[in-house]
Amino acid sequence: VTEHYTKLRDKAMTYNEFLEMILKKLTKFNNDSTIIENELKQLQEMSSVDEKSIDSLMRVLQDVVQYRKKIQPAFEDCMILGNELVNRKDVTDSYVVKDKVKRLQTLWESLDRRLDEKLRLTKQKSEKLAAFEISKQEILLWIAEMEAKTAFFMPVALDLSIIRQQADEHKLLVNEYKEYHRVIQRINDIGAEYDSLLRTSSPIMNNAVDRQDLTDLTSMQQELQEINHRYNFIGVRLADRQKDLDDTRAIVTRQKENLEALNAFLDKIEKNLPKFNLTVRENAEKCIKHVRKQQDEMFEKQSTMEMTKGQIQEILLAKPQVPGASNLKNELDSLLNRWQTIADLLKNAALTSERSL
Repeated sequence: VTEHYTKLRDKAMTYNEFLEMILKKLTKFNNDSTIIENELKQLQEMSSVDEKSIDSLMRVLQDVVQYRKKIQPAFEDCMILGNELVNRKDVTDSYVVKDKVKRLQTLWESLDRRLDEKLRLTKQKSEKLAAFEISKQEILLWIAEMEAKTAFFMPVALDLSIIRQQADEHKLLVNEYKEYHRVIQRINDIGAEYDSLLRTSSPIMNNAVDRQDLTDLTSMQQELQEINHRYNFIGVRLADRQKDLDDTRAIVTRQKENLEALNAFLDKIEKNLPKFNLTVRENAEKCIKHVRKQQDEMFEKQSTMEMTKGQIQEILLAKPQVPGASNLKNELDSLLNRWQTIADLLKNAALTSERSL
């Protein structure tokens, strides 16, 4: 009986020690797991904080990463202890511990994925913003310089050689403008890439962070709109200047051709002015016939001469002080004087011939 009692007592004491050990481990697991679970939830909240700048957000995320590393040993010890309790063959009702182990593992992995994704996206956004700022400063400087160059152009001349020179100078500006389009496109691409990053990151962010990112996007897009508007307006100025050059060159070329044609016509008339001996009646009749023929030719050209005169005077009225204006006026005045002189000569020749009959 004594021996049997001793065995029962020893068995009871061993079982009691077992229960105390299990209780101790379970108590430690429950306490540690509760602390760790609360810390992980707190870290998740921290990683979702609404910061006004990417730099601030990056600092918060780095703090979360560091704190996560700090509690990692305690998390791993807790997981080891929990799995040990779950895997014991001499305990029952282990599902409570098993569920908590699973929940902690899920929280840890979820935080891990969340941090990796947010750090990656935040770093990429930071890089895009930095690239945007660098490119923006370069572009705004160039735009300011081009706006100054295109704010005022010297009036287009009325001399074809000077117009050619002005067109060559303008071509340099146009080429510079066209070549700079790749820089404008680059900053637009940066904006599109930043926008894409925001759309990618939005599913893992809370509403507050989403709103902040949309505010950043609006700010960037507003700056892009201003850049594109100013760039395009420079293009409008250049196009207007090119049209002025082309239109003026066409007008001057046409009027130069008209003046040359009319002067050539007067050269022909001058060359064929009557040179008859008017003391002979027959010669007087021939002279009258010849003069009337030349007067008819001049009458036919009169509309062209008047049109040329009116158009040149209109050009001179619009551009009175531009280079080439005085030369064009002199050419017109010379033509008009020649025209009047020849017309007077023909009229006098006709009157003299008539008196000789």
